[in-house]
Amino acid sequence: MPPATRPRQPWKPPMWLLLVDTLGLFALGLGLMMQFAPESAPAQALPAALRLPLLVVGGVTFVLAWYAMVRMLLSARDRR
Repeated sequence: MPPATRPRQPWKPPMWLLLVDTLGLFALGLGLMMQFAPESAPAQALPAALRLPLLVVGGVTFVLAWYAMVRMLLSARDRR
């Protein structure tokens, strides 16, 4: 008889990483809204000087969070 094996647990991303990714996406969305829909209410509520920082910080945070998530997923897959 083959030895008993434990069933594989599905990989779940850590909550902190999902939160960082969501915050980056939110900042990126606000920056894009200020860029392409400057007459919208959220874009009017924020100072125009925040447009570029929101685009940069939001985009970099979003990309780095996805990169970290893919690295963690591949690392967890290799450990099995």
